[in-house]
Amino acid sequence: MARAATLLLVLCAAGPAAASRSPSALLAGYGSAGRSLLQDQTSCCALVDATATGGTMTCGPSGLLLTAPSVQFAPIAASISVTGKSGNTAAMTTTALYPQTCSSRFGAATWGMCTLLLSLKVDATCDPTPPVFDPALEDISVDATSAAGAVVTYAPTANDDGAPVTVTCDPASGSQFVIGTTPVTCTAGVTTGTFNVIVAVAAPAFAANAPTTPFEANTNTPYVGANLSGLYTPSASDPVDGDLSASIETFLVSNDEQISLSGVDAYIFPLGSTQIKNTVTNSFGVSSEEFVTIVVVGTTKPVVTVATPLQILVTQPRSAPPKTVNYADKCTATGVATPITITYSPPSGSRTGTTFPVGQTTTVTCTATDAAGNTATGTFTVRVRRPPGQEDGRK
Repeated sequence: MARAATLLLVLCAAGPAAASRSPSALLAGYGSAGRSLLQDQTSCCALVDATATGGTMTCGPSGLLLTAPSVQFAPIAASISVTGKSGNTAAMTTTALYPQTCSSRFGAATWGMCTLLLSLKVDATCDPTPPVFDPALEDISVDATSAAGAVVTYAPTANDDGAPVTVTCDPASGSQFVIGTTPVTCTAGVTTGTFNVIVAVAAPAFAANAPTTPFEANTNTPYVGANLSGLYTPSASDPVDGDLSASIETFLVSNDEQISLSGVDAYIFPLGSTQIKNTVTNSFGVSSEEFVTIVVVGTTKPVVTVATPLQILVTQPRSAPPKTVNYADKCTATGVATPITITYSPPSGSRTGTTFPVGQTTTVTCTATDAAGNTATGTFTVRVRRPPGQEDGRK
């Protein structure tokens, strides 16, 4: 709703006193009256200031020729503004204060009767409904991208009865926000709103290097298992502290117990599945943990060595009883999953004539079986022959 008011002040005085009144004295009364009028006529607006600029003066008595007046005081530069609740500014017209002297056609003369006319016109458009932020201002939460915090952008919008209103914010969008909570104040006309930018430190992230395939047993001290040195090392980092791998703590998880390890390299993981927990905490006290299952298998076969010569020669006279052929130490085996047992087929201690026919060569197989059940074999032969003169035709 628009309101208009006009103020007319006529200041009359006799003698030089009227001309000698200071502009500030005149302005003081004018401003007070102007404020009073504005408060009466535009009650829905908030008056910021009431001052005057511009103006003219008419001097008498009549019949004198007015020439270019000499200015005794500089014009008072000021303005009147009326701000409504919606942020609208009223249009304002005023006059300036010019105490002047007058002159006649017969020579300069100073006349003490002057009339000063001041006019004040106020055109105020008042809107009792302030702009609104739409959507409403809400807190913004982001994770820090470095130790300095994070650059955060936002673009609040506001309108006044559907008409867009310019929004300014402090700090401005795109500013660097430190870790923690920083209030942001936004202004749309006479409407002020606030929200918080919350820069948090995210939990450290573990690298995706947890093992997904079993480890082969590589040691038998103090038991068959795997030493993961050089095979698996947990790793973690965050944008604030960078690499946190050196701060990782590892725990052996067994039922409801957790046993601290000095690191995955310091433990021999036995055959089967073992669960561990890795934990890490950054400089802001934010922690992360991951559970990893270590699976160790023993699928490597033992290595069998057959002692030379690879053929055992046995002489069996015709009239002599059968001989026993022993080769319990003929084969040896090495491997990770100890102990390793060796068996022979035919067994060591078998006799000639039955197991080892005279004049024939028989193959013996030695089988090595480790503690994980892996097997490997080796072979050699046993040949039974007659002594010279009793040959059976085979040499």
